[in-house]
This record gives sequence, structure tokens and C-alpha cells, in this order.
Amino acid sequence: MDPKPLRTIDGWELTKTLGQGSMGKVKLAVHTQTQQQLACKIILRPTGPFLFETPYVIKDTRDLRGLADDVFPENQPGYADAFATAEMRANSDISKEMRVLREALLMLLMDHPNICRMHMIVFYGRYIYLFLDLIAGGQMLDYIISHGKLKERQARKFMRQIVSAVDYCHRNAIVHRDLKIENILIGSGGEIQIIDFGLANLYSSDRLLKTFCGSLYFAAPELLCSKKYTGSEVDVWSIGIILYVLVCGRVPFDDSSIYRLHEKIKRGILEFPTHLSADVKALLTGILNVNSEKRWTLSEIKHHPWLNKGYSGPPDNFYVPRPPQLRHVDPHIVACMRGLDLGSSEAITRKVQRLV
Repeated sequence: MDPKPLRTIDGWELTKTLGQGSMGKVKLAVHTQTQQQLACKIILRPTGPFLFETPYVIKDTRDLRGLADDVFPENQPGYADAFATAEMRANSDISKEMRVLREALLMLLMDHPNICRMHMIVFYGRYIYLFLDLIAGGQMLDYIISHGKLKERQARKFMRQIVSAVDYCHRNAIVHRDLKIENILIGSGGEIQIIDFGLANLYSSDRLLKTFCGSLYFAAPELLCSKKYTGSEVDVWSIGIILYVLVCGRVPFDDSSIYRLHEKIKRGILEFPTHLSADVKALLTGILNVNSEKRWTLSEIKHHPWLNKGYSGPPDNFYVPRPPQLRHVDPHIVACMRGLDLGSSEAITRKVQRLV
């Protein structure tokens, strides 16, 4: 029998259960002194081996210095580089823990009003505790179920926030790969929050990805064809499916047969209800192009008339340019980066040196 999770961690009391997902429970966390409230996602760790055995708390990217020594100990030859290949990770329980660690670190690095903020990560015993913003609202899925299809004005308000957040991710070389209405929360004031970066990855135009990720209804056709992809184009397709759901109240491709559903997604033949405007139909047609090379980019989406109707211009992506300022490459940081599918220490060092 697995041990029970902790009830108090680093000054936080874990109280009522807010939800239950495939990865674990989400509990309300209340700070014992300030009474601040967060959501705590509790994930059961595999039976072992663990990435590291000692309790570990990460509150800031500066904590990565110590993390590198424990996660990738230099006195264990090949320990880190063994997980630089997908085959090794797939055959190890560490793959799950590495995926959670990558999700947590990526979220810790991001700062955007429409991306759920990560406050703290705790590895303790058999559990991982992720402390996130508490969103006083619900899933976009529940909103659609209760409201049905939305008026285009309301859908536009939501889409501008989604596009802003995804554009911010892409400008920081992060691809979400699991955008769907279940992974979008709506706060009490109507603000959007994107969650669940468990399948997210770093991407580059000179390095193709090949892992099939995401929910079938929101997956791009090239994923179903087992084609390699850059990253941003699969998020764009998912944005198009989300927009279709918002203005139509249903997914564009559906079938009781998985095989037929696959074929419908690959063909990409869209049917539009008569109530849709010409502008939103044109936008959807450009986004949901089965040819990823002809599919519209986020820049084209941001500047489309439908998305900017009633607004002074495209949505702000809140991206802050950060020119490289390093004088040398820190080997401890490089050790951490090895767990993010970026290659060997030598390859990472060469790439960073080219940038700085």
C-alpha cells in the first residue's frame, strides 16, 4: 500500500480535494501564516529508481544549481546521458518523473497572465507536489457544456487570450502539444488560464520532434501520419479546433469509429453552420489546413480581422526579449538541460556558446 501524502509542506496545509485526474489529486493548499491559497497537484512517484532520493524543494530557477548535482550526479557514469534517448526513457520509471520535472521547470520559467503559474515544486518520499495558481472558475469544457456555442464576440475574447499565451510560449521555444478545452480554465472574471504542460517540450526549427502527443480530437493530421514536426504548427491546429468548438459547440471531426475519425482528421473537410460569419470561417479554414506548410502561422492569426474586430490591434504576447548576457557557460545549468531532450552536455554547450 502506498503511503499517504503529507498534510503540511513548507508552511502550507493541504486541505480539501479540488479534483482528481489521471496523474493524481489536486488539493487546496493554504499557507498557515498568510492564508494565501494555491492549488497543489499531488503525483505518485514510480516505485523507483528515483531521479534523486533526498527531499527537494524548488521555488526559483536558481535552485537548479543544486538540482543538477542530485538529479545528474557526476559520480554515476552515464546516468544523465542514458536518458538523452527516448528509448531509454520509455523503458524506465524515471521517464514519468522526468516528464513531471520538465513540466514543472517550464512552468516555473514562464510569466504570462494567461498561463497558470507554478510557485513551488516539492519532491518528497513517494510523491511530487506541484503548487500552482488557484483558479476560481472551471474548465472551458464545462463552460461550453452549460452555455453551448458562444457568440463570436465572446469567443473572440477567449481566443485573443489563448493566442497571446501560445504566442508567448512559442517565442520562448516552448510547444505545449496538448492544447484542448479541458486544459483551459476560465477564471471568475472571464480570464483564460492554460494548464497542464506535461507534454510540453522545447523546440527549434533545426530539430524536428516525432512524439505523438495530445488528445485525438485536437491532434494535427501530421501526428496521425507519424510525420516529424517542428512544434508550433501542431499547437496552431489545436487552436483552430478550440475556436471551432467555441463558435459551433462541437468538434469539427467526430466519429464512433477511431479509424474513420482518423480519416476525417486527415482529410480535414470542414462543415460550417450557417450562423458563422465569413471572417471566422476564413480564419478557421486557414488554421485547419491539413498541409502543415500551408497552415496559417500565429502571426497571420494574430493579425486576422476577425481576431481584432473591436480591438485596437493584435493581442499582446507579453514576451520580454532577453539578449544573452552570459560570459561563460555554467556546467551545472548544462547538467539540468540534459534532461530536457537537448542532447549531450557537449552539444548543449556548443549551442549556447554560439548564442552568447
